[in-house]
Amino acid sequence: MAFGKKDALEILAAFAVAWLFYQGLSVITGTGMPIVSVVSDSMLHTQPFGGWWDSRGAYYSGIGIAEDEFAGFPAAGGLRCGDLLFVVKDDSPDIGDIVIYSRPGTGYTIVHRITEKTESGYVTKGDNNAGPDQPIFSSQLEGRMVFAMPLLGSPRLILYYMEGLITGRPLNLGGSCSLLL
Repeated sequence: MAFGKKDALEILAAFAVAWLFYQGLSVITGTGMPIVSVVSDSMLHTQPFGGWWDSRGAYYSGIGIAEDEFAGFPAAGGLRCGDLLFVVKDDSPDIGDIVIYSRPGTGYTIVHRITEKTESGYVTKGDNNAGPDQPIFSSQLEGRMVFAMPLLGSPRLILYYMEGLITGRPLNLGGSCSLLL
């Protein structure tokens, strides 16, 4: 069976519809990043909540976040590499919310939890990281996670690795995100 002009038009139409859908979501959600894939293990919980809290909870307790309070946060059980996040613009997210933000000069976004509010922005931390990130300005926020769909972001992760092959950017993100296990 030969690949014809009609086939090419159907593929082009499919890409156009997907692009229009994404642009529509951007308008509705108020952010340029309404759908985001998790591409690192920084939010991964490697054990059930109680065990995770025993190993990582000291930081949160030290800043006044109790175990039962954390258990009520969005995605209290963490996020896995390849999860697909639905994101909305939120000008005043709360402590415990998972946000997507950009760090100037890095070329990528970060998915972490807000742990503190500051006068000019927020302190965030990956649940699986030992310590917090550098404070960020409110203007760096792309949006707040509304819900996560496990593994549905894996196709995006594969595209990320393909992009890395083409551009020469390091591919091994480590942990469960690595295709080089």
